[in-house]
Amino acid sequence: MATSNDLPSEQHANSLSDGLPAKRRNPMVRFTDELDFQLIEEAQARNSFGEDYGEKTHARADVAAAVAVVVDGCLCRERCNQLLDAYQAKKKASERRSGPCEDYTPKDECLAEVLEMRKMEMLLKNDKKQQKDQQRQVDGQAIAMRTH
Repeated sequence: MATSNDLPSEQHANSLSDGLPAKRRNPMVRFTDELDFQLIEEAQARNSFGEDYGEKTHARADVAAAVAVVVDGCLCRERCNQLLDAYQAKKKASERRSGPCEDYTPKDECLAEVLEMRKMEMLLKNDKKQQKDQQRQVDGQAIAMRTH
């Protein structure tokens, strides 16, 4: 039991003394421009967006393993999505101001390609969903016809 004189770190240690292992946290990673570029290159090379359900986690883990620092696949996915969203917003703002921007850096080129892969995967996912919905309607109509 923690007393009011205990420091917060001692209270935390006391709360973990019940014999259960503490959940291991990943170390903090500060993403630099070089690390971001490496992450985008690996995401582009491995195309985790194009993987089937259940395989995306493995593909993201492969991307995480190829990056120079210790990160997990979830953090790689989150950072990649942040970079893509920021790039997309920057691109839209630039086009509103002065038309399409022609001076791309290698990082921008990779981001554009990965963004296109993400868009294509979302379109394919929506098409598959529509096909399933249509098939369900056809099946439901066939069942209704048989019961009458």
